[in-house]
Amino acid sequence: MNGVVLPRVRRMLTSVDLADLLWGEAFASLAGETPYAGRFRERPDVSELRIWGCLTFSFTQKVLRKGKPKNLGKPGIFLGYAKNSISYQEMDLKSGKVQELRTVAFAEDWTIGVM
Repeated sequence: MNGVVLPRVRRMLTSVDLADLLWGEAFASLAGETPYAGRFRERPDVSELRIWGCLTFSFTQKVLRKGKPKNLGKPGIFLGYAKNSISYQEMDLKSGKVQELRTVAFAEDWTIGVM
């Protein structure tokens, strides 16, 4: 099993230039694969899938913004999907905290290297 999973985790981390400290999050996102295609003999809808480790912007509610020129969102890194809700897991770049958010914009053509 490790001969299959660990190389995939290594590829995920190096493809987006992320540090080894996030290897657990990469491993957890691989565990979310589903046998849908094997059971129903059709491909699942992948339109909601996002690139792991891409740059995200979490929406800041209007009441929390002060003044008009403030940014609408905080930057973060996409780490996967929440297990018990319809939301995304994101690591805030300022605080380093992992949080679950629903209103996230994705910049899948950008990655953040954290070393």
